[in-house]
Amino acid sequence: MASAQKLSSNPFTSQTEALGSSYAGDIIINGRVVTINATDTLADVAATINNVNTGTDPSGVTATVVNYGINDYRLILTSDSTGEDGISLLNGSSTDLVQKFGWKEFYSYWKF
Repeated sequence: MASAQKLSSNPFTSQTEALGSSYAGDIIINGRVVTINATDTLADVAATINNVNTGTDPSGVTATVVNYGINDYRLILTSDSTGEDGISLLNGSSTDLVQKFGWKEFYSYWKF
């Protein structure tokens, strides 16, 4: 059974504190530009990513913030489609946001 691609960011200590100037810049998700400001929080970034997944040319990627415990919040990107399409991430400015966020494949294992 095919599943949608998921990527997880590095952990952040808060979803509501500003990320700061080192995270200011553009990232391109499936061809759509997402601008991140120094005052944005992790929750703001998720909302901005979700805003480019609307309209006549959606990105096809949904973002959520997941709490894994004390001081461990991660931004999860999920492809809206299954199969090979997946998620394309590129830097859209001189800031290497792809590396800063530390995107890696997210695997979920269910045990019954």
